[in-house]
Amino acid sequence: MTGSSPGLAISFWDRILGEVDALITTTPPDAIPALLEAIPLDVFALLQLERPSRFGNLSNFLPTMPSGEVQESWNGAQGRELLRMSVDFVRRVVAKYKSEITKPLIESSVLDFGCGWGRLLRLMYRYVPHDQLYGVDPWKESLELCRASNLKGHLALSDYVPTSLPFDRRFDMIYAFSVFTHLSQKTARRVLSTLRHYLADSGLLFITIRPKEYWRFHDGGKEAEERIAAHDREGFSFVPHGREPIDGDITYGDTSFTLDWLADATKDEWVIDSTDYSMGDLLQVIVTLKPS
Repeated sequence: MTGSSPGLAISFWDRILGEVDALITTTPPDAIPALLEAIPLDVFALLQLERPSRFGNLSNFLPTMPSGEVQESWNGAQGRELLRMSVDFVRRVVAKYKSEITKPLIESSVLDFGCGWGRLLRLMYRYVPHDQLYGVDPWKESLELCRASNLKGHLALSDYVPTSLPFDRRFDMIYAFSVFTHLSQKTARRVLSTLRHYLADSGLLFITIRPKEYWRFHDGGKEAEERIAAHDREGFSFVPHGREPIDGDITYGDTSFTLDWLADATKDEWVIDSTDYSMGDLLQVIVTLKPS
């Protein structure tokens, strides 16, 4: 997603986009990812910002974007910068899935755990039929924003500390972007255990975690040395936010933890398969987990 004008990037693909636009209203949902396959993911993402009127059918199919203020306050970035980060994550998990799993992604079911306003789900349209996409979030406003933007897929409210999910099925892929970067130790263990019950034995779970260097950026680095020391000593460092406790535990705040802590906490249910990160967001390390 480079260059000074997103309009130029889109216009280069006018012929292909015109063909997709002509067919998308009569294409069954399970065939839409194949129809979109010729569109680069970066261009597909830019379409959701630009929504060119000459591709009215395609623009109407795509969800609208929330305001820049919502994007900034929820994600710390907006517009093309946020799209770039989102595209990078989606591209990495899709590539990993395709390299590890024989089941075609177009035939797979995908859960976005902690979907927010759907910034990643909307990009997954490019690979997965929208009736095979699922999203949960514990905040009702998140789901209201998803529905207001006409985000397609199955959306449901989850508990803040879920022991079950509101879908009676197992998924081939589950991802949780910037979720475990905020959970308490007790909550992180419980959520990881719950997700195991909803992932197919042959599936993959992707989560993001923070390295200890995060604390040098948190709150101007005021408690960096203390937080880094806790990270090194205990494998887990957590600063709770001012929320009401659930079962005596403040579940949400800012978090970093080590791969050793993760391996030990999940040894009966998960195996760490690999790690990855992006130069665009070095404070979100992608960890791939497989059922043990």
